[in-house]
Amino acid sequence: MARLLRHLIVAILAGTTLNAQAAQTPPQTATFNITVRGQRTGQETVTLSRTDNGWLISASGSQQG
Repeated sequence: MARLLRHLIVAILAGTTLNAQAAQTPPQTATFNITVRGQRTGQETVTLSRTDNGWLISASGSQQG
C-alpha cells in the first residue's frame, strides 16, 4: 500500500510540474500585412497566449483609407 501511495504522489507532483510549465509559456505574436491590389493598406497583429482558463487569441489592426 505504501508503494502505491508513493507512486500516486509522484504522479501528482509530475502533473503539477507539467501544468506549471505550460502556464509559463510566453505569448507569441505574429504580424500580417494587409494588401489590396498589391498595395499595402494596413496591418494586423495577432497574439496567442496561454491563461489559466486555456488559450487566448487577441488581435489588433489598422487600415489606411
